[in-house]
Amino acid sequence: MSWFNRRQRRDPGTDPRDPSFSFLSADEGRRFRATMREVLAERGIEGVVSETHLTTMDGAQLGFYNIAAYCHSFGGDPGSWPALIGEHLDRLLREHDSDPLDLPVDELLPTMFPRVVPDFQMQYRDEFRYGPEVAEGLWVVLALDRPDTVTTMPDTAVAELGGFDELWPRAMENLRALPIPAHQTFGRRAGGWFHAMIDDSYFTASRVLVLDELLTRMAVPFGEDGVLVTMPNRTQLVFRPLDGSAFAPAVHDMTDFTIRGYVDAPGLVSPHLYWWRSGELTQLTQHEDDRMTFDLPEDFRELLDRYGE
Repeated sequence: MSWFNRRQRRDPGTDPRDPSFSFLSADEGRRFRATMREVLAERGIEGVVSETHLTTMDGAQLGFYNIAAYCHSFGGDPGSWPALIGEHLDRLLREHDSDPLDLPVDELLPTMFPRVVPDFQMQYRDEFRYGPEVAEGLWVVLALDRPDTVTTMPDTAVAELGGFDELWPRAMENLRALPIPAHQTFGRRAGGWFHAMIDDSYFTASRVLVLDELLTRMAVPFGEDGVLVTMPNRTQLVFRPLDGSAFAPAVHDMTDFTIRGYVDAPGLVSPHLYWWRSGELTQLTQHEDDRMTFDLPEDFRELLDRYGE
């Protein structure tokens, strides 16, 4: 299996990417920040604008990630960004004046879901200490799916509602109850097939937390060898059950598919390929410079040998 040791996958795309928001090109990132400054100034919002957030004069911080993702998703023409950013800021200001936690608990609980996020999205990690780590660099937080926005809950909000241990079962119950969207099959060459669930929900990738139940509901068989799985962004869950047939081509095809979904979409989760077994995720790839390399544990190599490449 030395071929897998050497094998590397180059990230797609030749345009330099923005260092903080990789779904934007470097030029788009510069234009986005310039537009942010203009829109903030028009609204009289003063502060220090960094690469990733605004720090206001009173010390409050406004992260730019969701606004940049909003522009990427709905504003193909950068000329439309001022209006989109203005709408987003106005919505945030309205939400600031009407804290969703002011609502009765029985109205909040049905809107609460677990969300898998990468550590770089958690700009203020100290505010989300309750969230468990599900894989290297991937954390679970609780979020409220409100009509106009998805609000991630910090430690203080979780404590006010009874604590993580009290809220976690209900959040998982809500995740399990989500409808099953359609899925597509890609990579139809011998051994290279895999499925992709693509949906607008912010919690599609988070369904990896209940992957066995999800595949059972979808009537997709899987066994004790587990499942190859990726979560490129919040709206995609990609998977290939290890069913006893050759699957080495799927390792590569899923990696390429995932890198593209990670680079080209907002709501980034992970560019990596994982091996799911009994609820545990083992990372199979590593990112080095601009390349993805494979780092396969011995028991996974044994499966590749057993079923052939």
